[in-house]
Amino acid sequence: MILAGGSVAVNDIMAFVFGKAFGRTPLIKLSPSKTVEGFVGGGLSTIIFAVYISDFIAQFKQITCPQNEITLIPFIPLNCTRADIYDKRPMETPFGTMELAPSQVHAAIIALFATLIAPFGGFFASGLKRGLKIKDFSDSIPGHGGFVDRFDCHLVISFFVFVYLTQVVYKNAHGIERIFDYIGKLEEEDRYRIYQQLHTIYGNVTGNNTQ
Repeated sequence: MILAGGSVAVNDIMAFVFGKAFGRTPLIKLSPSKTVEGFVGGGLSTIIFAVYISDFIAQFKQITCPQNEITLIPFIPLNCTRADIYDKRPMETPFGTMELAPSQVHAAIIALFATLIAPFGGFFASGLKRGLKIKDFSDSIPGHGGFVDRFDCHLVISFFVFVYLTQVVYKNAHGIERIFDYIGKLEEEDRYRIYQQLHTIYGNVTGNNTQ
């Protein structure tokens, strides 16, 4: 979520900077201040930010260690084997062969979504407010409207990141260590039932192989 929130923030800031500096072509009528130049400049800046920030935060074991090995007790060093998703390797890109980690590629995809899709959460919110003839959804944040007014893009990208992580990045992440961890948390009776099932399956296989 650090990456997702940061990508939205960087996209907003850099789109504003590029729009102010080079903006000439309106992007969408719902937001007259948005320009194509700002949209493109913000998008490229966001992707570059995501690739480099994902490499930076991968240095911290609090980010890279498996969830079951993370402790909230301060001053205790974490000792874990970093997943290979954070290890760099040669990859072919439109700019030639580059040393990138798979995590950086995933970060670039999330940043691309933040650039292309997430801003339309803001456009939709703007259109809805115009239809309702209101300036902001609420006034809980003085001078900035309400929660939805400030975090409309974040809501969109948060949903995307959740789906992307669960269905793409970690879809097949249930390795043998995690399975053992789950089994270790079961009651004794449930662990024994698993043992019986495995013995039934693999005991028969072993018996057939020895005949």
